[in-house]
Amino acid sequence: MALTADELALAEPQTAEESTLEAWHMDDSSEDQRLPHKKEPNEPCSLAKLRELGVLSWKLDADNCENDPKLEAIKKVRSYSYTVSDALLKHWQTHPQHSSRNVCVPPFATTVGLQPSRTP
Repeated sequence: MALTADELALAEPQTAEESTLEAWHMDDSSEDQRLPHKKEPNEPCSLAKLRELGVLSWKLDADNCENDPKLEAIKKVRSYSYTVSDALLKHWQTHPQHSSRNVCVPPFATTVGLQPSRTP
């Protein structure tokens, strides 16, 4: 599988300067797990450390993920074959267990999950 220079460039993860990720070391509280659990004072985790741990990020076009050339390049370059997107979010929002809750997810919060291909 030959990769083009354009595909390699499109598949490059965001740099620390471009990323909007925020991460922090969690406190030891046993309160509600949905809370942020930031330590006081906050102990941020740097994006360099996240990358060292294998956490990468890309900014994708959530309104056009089926035809997003960046997503296609990421999948090709990184050998990802499985995509989870809005279908999972819609299922979660309409599932009987969750439907009684007021769920509001802005369009920009839509995520796309990718998994590497499994080769025998």
